[in-house]
Amino acid sequence: MDFDKLKIAESYVQGRKLNPAAVQVWKAVILKYVEPASIHRILDLGCGTGRFLPFLKELFPTSKITGIDPSKEMLAEARKAFIEPSIELIQGAAENLPLDESSVDLVFMCMTYHALENEQKAVSEIKRVLTADGYVVIKQVVKEANRKHSFFDFFPEALPIAQNIVPSRQSIIDAFTNKDFVLIHNELIAYERAKKLE
Repeated sequence: MDFDKLKIAESYVQGRKLNPAAVQVWKAVILKYVEPASIHRILDLGCGTGRFLPFLKELFPTSKITGIDPSKEMLAEARKAFIEPSIELIQGAAENLPLDESSVDLVFMCMTYHALENEQKAVSEIKRVLTADGYVVIKQVVKEANRKHSFFDFFPEALPIAQNIVPSRQSIIDAFTNKDFVLIHNELIAYERAKKLE
């Protein structure tokens, strides 16, 4: 997916602001399984406009973070918002990461997996740059979650389109375990996206 061709970088910043309540849920889940003291170098893979950079910095305050995204325009938006010596932003693809072997302790991916050009190559590259005892944290809409989304009660014709775009939970698990990753935890996390109309 070529986000530069879509020309959505600026509107993406406005339309994809983080929900504070959801952020607290994600923090609790990550900290339950990842010890912050063990994380020194983080890769935010598919960082886009950098909306998760402050989140990662808060969770792992002493870490150095590298954000990688194929979109020049999305990274330009990220650079407007984040000027911090411990955060580096690089244009690159998941299938050919511009990082050294065993150079990161945690790979974070938010809504990135479904946009990968080649899942197998990307997972191989993640394995290459990750330390032996490192972690991969994936936040991703999956087919199973789509079926529970009330949006599709109102727009049922949109469900097949959405299902064609996103992966299943098992397909993501298989892609990583087939490359000798060990699954530590996996769950569907529900949270309120917007207040109900009264």
